[in-house]
Amino acid sequence: MNWGEIAKGLTSIGALLLEVAAFTKLTGNAKHVISTGLALIEIAAAMKIFASAMKAFGFMSWEEIGRGLTAIGVALAEVTLAMNLMPKNMVGLGVGLIAVGRAGKMCALRGEHAAHGHEGPALSPLPQGGVLRCGEV
Repeated sequence: MNWGEIAKGLTSIGALLLEVAAFTKLTGNAKHVISTGLALIEIAAAMKIFASAMKAFGFMSWEEIGRGLTAIGVALAEVTLAMNLMPKNMVGLGVGLIAVGRAGKMCALRGEHAAHGHEGPALSPLPQGGVLRCGEV
């Protein structure tokens, strides 16, 4: 970076900090400022993901976009069905399933056992049953 770019970056950051300070003074309630800030971070992250998806769609044909959207629709329908059949404490279970899935991926990456990997969402309970014993496969 040259000095001009550094100056431009520092000026922008300074202006942003002034805006945040003014916003904080005007709202007056720090509790709401924190929750609003966290919500804005989540919204910004979602917008960045959408922008990335839009860029990817720009390189696809209409046929590829149609197939991809159909596949996503089917996957979302499967997730909806599964969530309606599962208990209400899904957050805790979700964390556990992520851990089990990661362990399964690690087991699947083992050289001679690569064929015993995750077979897809429809069969996920089957391979995960043996995941915790992958060293014995």
